[in-house]
Parts: sequence; structure tokens; C-alpha cells
Amino acid sequence: MPVLSAANIVQAKTDFAEAQTTVSVTLDNPTQPGGTVIVEMYGPAVWPGMPAGWEFDMATVPAQLWAFRLSGGPGGETSWSWSTVGPVNWLWRATEWDTMLDPVSPLDAQPAANNVGGSGVTTLSTGTSGTSVRAETVALATHHWTYPLSAPTRVVSFGSHTNGFVELAAQRQVFSSYEMAASWSALYVSAPQTFECTATVSNSAPNAGDTYYSMVVVYAATQPVVEVPGAITVA
Repeated sequence: MPVLSAANIVQAKTDFAEAQTTVSVTLDNPTQPGGTVIVEMYGPAVWPGMPAGWEFDMATVPAQLWAFRLSGGPGGETSWSWSTVGPVNWLWRATEWDTMLDPVSPLDAQPAANNVGGSGVTTLSTGTSGTSVRAETVALATHHWTYPLSAPTRVVSFGSHTNGFVELAAQRQVFSSYEMAASWSALYVSAPQTFECTATVSNSAPNAGDTYYSMVVVYAATQPVVEVPGAITVA
């Protein structure tokens, strides 16, 4: 049975765009053929569409965090665009995985959960997923904070991720009339289970305008080929 790990990440990039109707999510290097690109995105509260060939995996309710995926891509790509009906602020992490992540149908049938919180939050849970179907999986968690005014002296971050999740990247972004912070973390497991990650919220000046979003989505490894002794293989 193959085992997913951080070694199966080919490249990743976090970035943002301010007050844009259309945004280009980019990677620094051309993608490899047959791999998978996953974008965990804070974006519009309405459906932002998808680039050709991509699939939608989940969104928070109400929508703000989104997970999109390009499975088994042709390779050689570095940029993809999303659009919405009016200018919004965007913040995302794009990750390219090699073919150890199932290049056909990696989204596990059960595990997807999300949570939304308001002012006074000191810990933020993704919510608990259903039980995964396949054994070798990676659970990707996003924790996000947003505030509708700009107060750049505020210190906001996420830490102490629970249940074995390890932070992969974090970003704090101050826009002209908005600000955000996000943390992306992962957990690799080798048995079906439920998934939940709680991050400790550090906020130097909690405010009634604070809004928190979080989600967890789970992807499976490429499944092994089972060889039956004595079976005839037809070329």
C-alpha cells in the first residue's frame, strides 16, 4: 500500500489578490503530466466558476472557503483563472502533488467538514468529518480569519493545531479596506478514520467584525494493483 507524505508535494505557493473580479492562481514552475493540483481558496460568497478541466470538491456554508482540484492534468501549466460577479479579495494556497495522490478520483467519499465562527473565538475547529473510505489519505485543513476594515497593527495568527495536523503555510494579509490571516495544515494517515483539526486563535484585539472560517477535505493515495498468484495477464 502506498503511503502519502509531504515528499509527494511537487510544489506549492500561497498568494493573494485585492479587489479583483478575475484572479489568476499561479505556480512558479510548470506542472508535471498526470499529477494533481489542489487549490484551497478564500474568495467570493457566490460560485466563482472553475477553469476548464477542474473539479469542485467543497465549500464552507456560507461559502467563503473553497477547494478545487485538477486531477491527472496534462502538465506544463502554471496559471488558472477564477472569476466572480464583482471585485473581492482573494487568498489561496495552490499545491501540486505527484501521481502518488490518486490522479483519477482522489476525493474521499465521506470526509468533508467546515465551521464558521464570529467574535470572541479563541479556538477554531474544522468540524468533524465522516469516516474516510480509503486507508491511505491526506487531510487538508484551512483556518481563516477576516475583518472588514484595515487595522494593520492587529496581530492575528493560528497555532497549536490538534490531532496531528502540521502547519504547511500561513499568511497574514492587510488590504486597503480588509484584512485576513490563514493557516493551511495537513495530516497523513494509513487507516480509515474521522478528521478534525482545532487551531488556537491568537488575536491581539478581538472585534465584533471578526469572522472565522475553517474546513477539512480529504484525498486518497493511488490504490495498489492487486496481483492474484497464477492469474493470466493479457497484454
